[in-house]
Amino acid sequence: MVKKIRKRENRKLAIVQQEKIKKRLRENRDAFGLKTPQAGTSFKHIKNKHKRSQMVQLMKQEKKKQKAKVRRSRREAEARGEKVERQEPRSIDKMREPDETIVPADDSEVEEDEAMDEFEKYFQGGKKPKILVTTQKKPSRKMYAFLKELVCVIPNCFYYP
Repeated sequence: MVKKIRKRENRKLAIVQQEKIKKRLRENRDAFGLKTPQAGTSFKHIKNKHKRSQMVQLMKQEKKKQKAKVRRSRREAEARGEKVERQEPRSIDKMREPDETIVPADDSEVEEDEAMDEFEKYFQGGKKPKILVTTQKKPSRKMYAFLKELVCVIPNCFYYP
């Protein structure tokens, strides 16, 4: 019980310390007139790993804030009834460059092949398929019992030893 309380206090203390550090960084940036780092900025010139990681974290937070601001403004515009242009998600199919190997959906050759398909009757439900079940040369008694049930369960099923 004491450990849990101590852990909770340590977590709260760590959060408070992080907030103090962020506040101090913000004040230092404002004092020297530095802007918040923009997305895509390189921090190779900062030799101190801790400071560099802080700058990267700050950049990511700023990017997240900007995205949230854009999302909020889009949502508010929709609520007002304005027409908002939604971006289309980038999928693999949409990013693919068209070439001669891709067959269009309304291709006459494909339609002819589908019309001459020998299994079309099965897939359309016009003809019931026949199922042939076979086993090894000397199946066990358990296998015979299983096959007897299988032939009864599956329609149009035949067993040939």
